[in-house]
Amino acid sequence: MAQKAGLKLASGDADLLRIHKELFKVDANSAAEFDQPLPPDFKDTVKMTAKQLVSDVLNDIGENWGSPTAKWKETDDHDGSEVRFYCDEDAHLQEESGLDELDNPFTFFIDEENWMKSDATECGIPNDNGKLPLGHTTTIMGRLSNPDPEQNKNRHVITLCNELFKTSGDAPKTWSKIDTGKDLGKLDSGIDWFDSLIASTILHEITHIERYSKFDVPATNPKTGKKSAYTWKNYYWFTDPKDALLNADCLNGMGTWAMLADLLDERPPDWLQGKKAKYTLTRIMGSDDEKKKAQEDVQNGKIALYYESSPAKRAVEFLAKRISKLFRA
Repeated sequence: MAQKAGLKLASGDADLLRIHKELFKVDANSAAEFDQPLPPDFKDTVKMTAKQLVSDVLNDIGENWGSPTAKWKETDDHDGSEVRFYCDEDAHLQEESGLDELDNPFTFFIDEENWMKSDATECGIPNDNGKLPLGHTTTIMGRLSNPDPEQNKNRHVITLCNELFKTSGDAPKTWSKIDTGKDLGKLDSGIDWFDSLIASTILHEITHIERYSKFDVPATNPKTGKKSAYTWKNYYWFTDPKDALLNADCLNGMGTWAMLADLLDERPPDWLQGKKAKYTLTRIMGSDDEKKKAQEDVQNGKIALYYESSPAKRAVEFLAKRISKLFRA
């Protein structure tokens, strides 16, 4: 997902560049610079462009996770590893409680296997979207100050919650299980239908690690008045590019749109009857009323199916529409 999105942005894919502008409120190749908080405490910042904050991050993840030349490789050396994955519903966290030096009660959770600390468990507890979390990541802010000397000083813990592996309706868990026999352009939930993908959650969580330092930055949905960092219907409403550029789920969204763009090429369904077509975010075009409806569809992350045609055919279709309008006038 990440690599495909990074490569498409770098190659100038028109649809993904348009989605980038809609989502991050800035052109992918803009010279404008934004603050990227720096570890360890994220108080200091460095100026970076949208390209550095989005496409370069996606390319880095694509190149360094799972490719033959990847920096990140599977290992049996637990203590020496930088990223550890758990699927134990936070069982590796043990509750500690008591009174501090001022007799104030405290509760936190210790991860003795990884020398980490969390203020709370997350699996099984509804997030700001009102849903059970699919995963969460403990990063630099959770590392204990006096770790076991065998522990990697740059360690991170990614927990994939049980909710991620549960099936719900016809929502997919893996890209290979997506039924290309159905027109995904008719999905009421649009791009958010793909949030249940295991790959989507893993990409989201990976962007939290120190190397990328993305966060769960909430956006305010004007339709509901609620704040949430998750799903297109919420994070679309960022008004300041710097907030969108730091949001982990926004990068996950870019990866999803990139995968959708090639889905019908990789597994063409019979109903296409050999024609070329692609899925992408609804394009804003047509009459004023059509543009208004299309803009609403964009806000909701609606997927649209577009048949590809040659430049000559598109020119003929354009002229035909113009002539039709003239006659109706």
